[in-house]
Amino acid sequence: MTNRLLKAASDQELLLRYSRVLEQQKGYEDLPGSRYLGDQGKMLLKYKIRIKDALYASFTAEKDAGEPLFKENTRIDFSSWQISYHGVGKVQQLVLGDYTLQFGQGLSLWSGFGYGKGADVTTLAKNDAGLKPYTSANELSFLRGLAIVLSPFKYITVTAFRSSLKQDASLRTQSDGSTAMITLSESGLHRTASELKNKDDVIQNIYGSVVQYRSSDLEMGFSGYRSAYTQPFITGNALYNQNNFVGSKLTNTSFSYNYTFKNLYLYGETAKSFPGGWSILNGLLGTLSKRISVGLMQRLYGKNHYTFLSRSLGEGSNSINEQGWYAGLNWQLNNHLLLSIASDKFKFLAPKYRIDDSSSGYEHLAQLNYNPAKTLKLLARVKLESKAQNGDSPGNLAEIQKWSIRLNINWQANAKLGMDGRIEKVHYRKAALNEDGLLIYHDINYKLLKSLKMTGRLAWFKTDSYNSRLYAYEDDVLYSSGFGLYQGHGFRTYLNLGYTPIRSNRNAARLSVYIRYSLSLYPGETTVGSGLDIITGNRKSELKLQARIQI
Repeated sequence: MTNRLLKAASDQELLLRYSRVLEQQKGYEDLPGSRYLGDQGKMLLKYKIRIKDALYASFTAEKDAGEPLFKENTRIDFSSWQISYHGVGKVQQLVLGDYTLQFGQGLSLWSGFGYGKGADVTTLAKNDAGLKPYTSANELSFLRGLAIVLSPFKYITVTAFRSSLKQDASLRTQSDGSTAMITLSESGLHRTASELKNKDDVIQNIYGSVVQYRSSDLEMGFSGYRSAYTQPFITGNALYNQNNFVGSKLTNTSFSYNYTFKNLYLYGETAKSFPGGWSILNGLLGTLSKRISVGLMQRLYGKNHYTFLSRSLGEGSNSINEQGWYAGLNWQLNNHLLLSIASDKFKFLAPKYRIDDSSSGYEHLAQLNYNPAKTLKLLARVKLESKAQNGDSPGNLAEIQKWSIRLNINWQANAKLGMDGRIEKVHYRKAALNEDGLLIYHDINYKLLKSLKMTGRLAWFKTDSYNSRLYAYEDDVLYSSGFGLYQGHGFRTYLNLGYTPIRSNRNAARLSVYIRYSLSLYPGETTVGSGLDIITGNRKSELKLQARIQI
């Protein structure tokens, strides 16, 4: 039976990855007290199989750097699996194992990744993906159990789900001897004895359903689910904790919609938590002409709207304690010039972390894309942000202003060679404190052979402190990506090599190999990093190896 299934499989894939910092870090030294219990290696294993376009299964296992493996009474730190079915009849989808749910505009029920604010108004409205099998190595924002999508009638789908997931938490014994939870731990790291102590301390149980109606121009959705934790939440003493959820059981409901009328797209969601309050989001996308598109969005997130599964658009990532208006414009000035303008004004109704009172702020952005040829792309962007933060004296809020300017060029010289460059400047101001940051980098992409590709970067950066830090997307090995943090004064470079042989026929096995080396150099410094990650010296380098086998 197993052999017949494997022969019928459309494809199988096994991925193995290993990476580590090459320099010795403080946490791996033989120190008394706090230290990392594992070695410096980070390891990942992924296997997936698809059978006849209907059945799909995957398994993921990961160990972060510093986490023990098969010692100190530990097993593989993180593992995830799922088996899913995709059909076209009454049962459209079924997932056993790990999965994500993404519905509406993310106010009530959205697990997994979600985009934030940007210059392009066409990305303002979320496109809910519904039920999706979970295959990531990220240890957060997924559910574990059983979920099913049914289509009992035309235009109607029903998604039902049940989840039981162990989560890390910081627990406290109260005066009456009972145990309560201060906060959930979201790092996903279990490197030290204290981090291991918080591992899997509570169980999150969730069940619920979503009913959706879809026609050619109108979509509506009703969702409701119940969350229960094996330990109750208690609030902390800080001002920003005073409106936190207290208890162990929470019910969330929401109604979402989107409607297309000629050149207008209306969308929104209204959510309610029990206990708690309301959160509301409504937006509009419109095409005024062939060259002009606009977007408007209003959000009213109550300071006591509680949810453990939200990822809505706003200054924060959760639909709580925020009001705001967003307006954006895309204007195609001609065939080569695109102007994008966006403005967001927001207000926090209650204290937040490092903000001991209600506050407000704004974010303005203008971006010009110039594409004089198919092989040449230019970009200029200016961004201004203003927020409040606790001042030097108690009860006093100070304004933080941050502006940045970015110039970017992308040139595809020929079929083999491409180059990309950026200059970005940032200025940070808080009261009398003024700081600056500057990043300059040059990227190269080169196809050495049909099956061998190289990408690399050389960057120089200088920032006065963490306040004026800069981020930039970095190429990585296949299925891995991220944004590099550029802080301090120094150089950063990386080189990626990827070898993917061309298959002689579709049924032949193929082994692809990827190598990445990165180096950050800080002239004049004697240490790099902080805490247990400190390196003696002025450099930090990392090596990453990956192999992918396709059958």
